[in-house]
Amino acid sequence: KHSFDNILLVYAQDEDVSILATRKQWAAIGRNLIPRAKGVAVCVYRNAKLTLDYLFDVSQTTGKEIHPTDWQLSDEMKKALTERLSYAHGFPKQDFSQALYAMASESVAENYNHFLQELKQETKGHLFTEIPAGGFEAQYIQLLTDSISYFIGKKCHLPDEEIQLSDGMATVSHFNTLPLVAHLGTAVTALSKGILLEVERNIKIINRERMAQH
Repeated sequence: KHSFDNILLVYAQDEDVSILATRKQWAAIGRNLIPRAKGVAVCVYRNAKLTLDYLFDVSQTTGKEIHPTDWQLSDEMKKALTERLSYAHGFPKQDFSQALYAMASESVAENYNHFLQELKQETKGHLFTEIPAGGFEAQYIQLLTDSISYFIGKKCHLPDEEIQLSDGMATVSHFNTLPLVAHLGTAVTALSKGILLEVERNIKIINRERMAQH
């Protein structure tokens, strides 16, 4: 739920964090920091002057019990999610991995142009400029779609062979400069976030419905 650059900052400081929040956010849900808790620094970009904020892992807090989303999805949960997501988006009948791919494709179709315009600023003098405009756009759309499908598939603990991909990853090696890697990471993270939040919201709804039925 954080930006790509802040995710990299977090990973550089502590690879083993799980659920991160500020001191204020933990307090709001009834948990307090343990003595000498060590924060993870991230950038606060909404401030006009760049400032830092500090996030703390759940392991450094005590208090009210929390129930994080279980992303180890059972076959029954995958089926229920597929039905709900397909109905909400008007997708044809399909399995869970196909539903995730369809959501990735839909998100890219609605948002890629914004990211494409930013990408063009980073490709001056790059081999991308030698590709006809229509071909470059098609490659970019496919790479984004496959990258997002893989990203959200791994979050849902799908094995690689179950994650639906086309041939978009064939061009990922062309993103071989720091600005291009940063661009791709930012685009994939931003578009995946909306999909994962929707999946998470539906997991909670399905669990509440099951509790009411039993």
